[in-house]
Amino acid sequence: MKIKRIFALLMAIMLLIPSLAMAHEGEKHTSPVQTSAADLRANFGELLATHFEYQVLTALKQYQGAPDADVAQEMLEKNANEMKAAIKSIYGQKGADQFAEIFSSQYEDSASLGMALKNDNAEKEKQVKQALSQDFPKELGAFLETATGGNLPAETAEKVLMAHEQDVIDVVSSYINGDYEKAYNTFDEGYKRMYTIGTALSQAIVKQMPEKFNNTKVVTPASDLRVTFNQLLGLHFSYQTLTSIKQFQGAEDAEVVTEKLEENANEMKAAVKSLYGQEGAEQFAKIFSSQYENSAGLGTAVMNDNTEKVEQIKQELLQEFPKELGTFLGTATEGNLPAETAEKVLMAHEQDVINVFTAYIGEDYEKAYQTFDEGHKRMSMIGTALSGAIAKQMPDKFSAEMMPESMPKTGMGGTASNSAWAWISLAVLAAGGGALLYRKKSALK
Repeated sequence: MKIKRIFALLMAIMLLIPSLAMAHEGEKHTSPVQTSAADLRANFGELLATHFEYQVLTALKQYQGAPDADVAQEMLEKNANEMKAAIKSIYGQKGADQFAEIFSSQYEDSASLGMALKNDNAEKEKQVKQALSQDFPKELGAFLETATGGNLPAETAEKVLMAHEQDVIDVVSSYINGDYEKAYNTFDEGYKRMYTIGTALSQAIVKQMPEKFNNTKVVTPASDLRVTFNQLLGLHFSYQTLTSIKQFQGAEDAEVVTEKLEENANEMKAAVKSLYGQEGAEQFAKIFSSQYENSAGLGTAVMNDNTEKVEQIKQELLQEFPKELGTFLGTATEGNLPAETAEKVLMAHEQDVINVFTAYIGEDYEKAYQTFDEGHKRMSMIGTALSGAIAKQMPDKFSAEMMPESMPKTGMGGTASNSAWAWISLAVLAAGGGALLYRKKSALK
């Protein structure tokens, strides 16, 4: 299944990871984390998570009357067009047009929500919330049931879409009321929920047309591993860029964002521990701590016009951190992810962060958001590269055809033969990625 518009940037980024660029002849040359079904799941998850971010930003920026409000909404519409392209590749032009017609109301209402709150227009606010949390889920839920031939029931889709829209409303409401801790915690949960939705939708599509996906499975230990890293790394990139920007601005929520970045790092540490034991986790955490400390330090140094400190931090972010973590990953994966390859892509990631930050504080909002979009996609590629290396290293744990029943009891698993699975089977993602991964004695001893 070729989803051209989604894969265009992804394939460009893949060139940075030559060891993982592979031909797809059936599935025989494909990593267990990159089967046709696993690709569908990962890409829907990434698209939907990005959608959630832009939807929240659109509402908040409109409320604030921020200079980047229009750019945020443009990125939300661009993301909607990417999802339309994905639907077209599966259900054709007619299905894509129907999807787009329904979806357009949702991103228009996201902007209207911010405006209504800004203008203290209670009647408009009530109308928009009704449209977002009731009308839109009902329409899109009905579409998804029809499109998937009933494999994703309308009632089930409607419920989870209502939960998603409530996440958006709750983040915006908490933020404008100054309850930043609640706002960011809800954002964290809402972001992870989008990967749950992506998995459920992919499961329904693959069940409907198994031959188009080479009869591969959506939910396997390898696919779970990939999605977990993609989700954790995607959030990491968001919190890292925000940490630098908020520290530069001296924003009221700067401390909370920095705490979320550290919390995300602890979730990644737990994931590493589940794979490589306590020793590996401690080595990872020691290396990683410098990176999130420098993210805050960059914003503060630029705010204070401390050129020497800015250059020192950039050196550490762009050179020292990628080299240290690249070496760690090369050793941990026993060379399945070469240290040099890891170092190069980590350097590119850190450059993304710096470029987003620099463009944003320089008020080049279009460049900032475009770079953020590309950087977010890069994180999915890093997650794919890392999970692919681990799956290759531990084939007994992460073969393509293993089903999650063979895994520890985590809430993952099953074939989504009933609708209840769709919204509870990925609960582990909402709590952090570490639990679903396999524990392995440290490869670093």
